[in-house]
Amino acid sequence: MSQRDSKDHVNKKEAAKKEPTYNKSELVTNANAAFNVSPEVVVGALNSFEKEIFTVDEVKSAINKFMKRKV
Repeated sequence: MSQRDSKDHVNKKEAAKKEPTYNKSELVTNANAAFNVSPEVVVGALNSFEKEIFTVDEVKSAINKFMKRKV
């Protein structure tokens, strides 16, 4: 990895660290406004995670995967 690639990689990590995080209860409470889904969908999407703090992008990704699961 070149020195420039290394700096780009570090900058991406720093940007990810600056992204706001929210606890699970805040995300469930604001599910309709933030993600246009019911709170039950957010609970189901985050159920398999052991952590309690998430970024909005993490939750959106989890919701998409949850909604595409076969029943």
